[in-house]
Amino acid sequence: MKFKGTYIIAVVFLVFFAYVYFYEVLGEPERRQREIDEARIHLFKKEDITRIILTRADVTISMVKKGSDWVLEEPVKYAGDFQNIEQLLDLFHNANNEAMVAESGENPGNYGLNSDAPNLTVIDREGNKFSLMVGNENPTKQLAYVKLSENPRIFLTTSILRSKALEPLINFRDKTTVDFEVDDLIKVIFYEKDIQYIIEKDGEDNWQITKPVKHKGDNSRIFAILSRIKTQSIVKFNDAAPEEYKNYGLDDVSAWVEFFDKSTEVITRLYFGDRIQGNQYVRNEAKNTVFEIDTMTVSWLSPALFDIRNKEVVSYEIDEIDGIEITYGDKSFKFQKESNTNTWYIPSPENEIANSPKIRDIVKDIYWTRAEVFIDGKNPNINQYGFKTPIAEFRISSNGVEKAHVQLGKLDNKDNKQYLFNKTMNQIFKIRHGLQDAIVISMDDLLQKVKR
Repeated sequence: MKFKGTYIIAVVFLVFFAYVYFYEVLGEPERRQREIDEARIHLFKKEDITRIILTRADVTISMVKKGSDWVLEEPVKYAGDFQNIEQLLDLFHNANNEAMVAESGENPGNYGLNSDAPNLTVIDREGNKFSLMVGNENPTKQLAYVKLSENPRIFLTTSILRSKALEPLINFRDKTTVDFEVDDLIKVIFYEKDIQYIIEKDGEDNWQITKPVKHKGDNSRIFAILSRIKTQSIVKFNDAAPEEYKNYGLDDVSAWVEFFDKSTEVITRLYFGDRIQGNQYVRNEAKNTVFEIDTMTVSWLSPALFDIRNKEVVSYEIDEIDGIEITYGDKSFKFQKESNTNTWYIPSPENEIANSPKIRDIVKDIYWTRAEVFIDGKNPNINQYGFKTPIAEFRISSNGVEKAHVQLGKLDNKDNKQYLFNKTMNQIFKIRHGLQDAIVISMDDLLQKVKR
């Protein structure tokens, strides 16, 4: 009998355990979802919504889902701001009935639910409509009065939905200035009156200036310029017809930028017009629209040639250098670096050990020097810059290949800058005067007077 009683208790326990597990544990998510759904004002699947219509006293905004993007159809045809439109849809989808205010809906105007109240309608792919009229905030400012168009009852929901429904039209428009990925651009042309700067990517994804001079581009600066315009948001739209362009200084422009992607086709042209209160009118040819962005961004897109040039005066890596010939007047010494010890020495005639730290510093100081002025021209008169008898001359090499042939010229007393000529690049620069003191060192100081 004891065994039978124990058996019955075990069965009861198992039944109780099964009830708790299947109802309380496994059934909990379903009950929670049911409670959430019962509190919601409208039940619809957000992913099924294909159109949103926001009707207000000042404007009707119609937004249509095309693929994965939102597009405005009213009051203008334009790309939609995906994030803001999705936020509006989320707020409507998750809006709860927080409290009943008026069962019969008397005097809706007292709650701001008159004909001027924002009316939000969403339509799914089956054509089903879900609408909500949004009124004033309640005294706590945390909730807002709302009602269904087909139901007289007035109740409360989050006031954030009201705030979103009252946002200006620009918040629902795509505010991207240009449509491109910075890494996909292969060519950009900057126009400024009669000046034209062309930059193009080489086979290693580095920017090169190809006009008006051929020179390496400043990759970091160019990336910053392109990123600035990519991330710059439109401040205001001015939906002007072509005959109205003159009102914005966009009928006969003297400054614009062209962007080319990997297809080698022009993505778009940005034309720059008049300035107004810290902003500037811009026309995007591809989008056929006039808008305003801040003047500072436009100035970035009208750079000086110096801004986009690579300002390195040599092109080598410090660690790869294993040879340097230094000439002062008629005296010249060649130094070589041992690869296994990184020790510098003079191979001939005495095979002496050099002052390795000073040699390394010379290589580094030249490497880190930056141009402050570029002297351009096909056949510059190098004598006028002091290169007929340079103060010092440095031939810097790696594995027997000359990486830089640098000459120090005279000082320009007008700006206290010194001329430097990289014969390997065939380019003359003006640099800081202090470099001479750092790299023009007596031969005695460059030697340790110790034989190997």
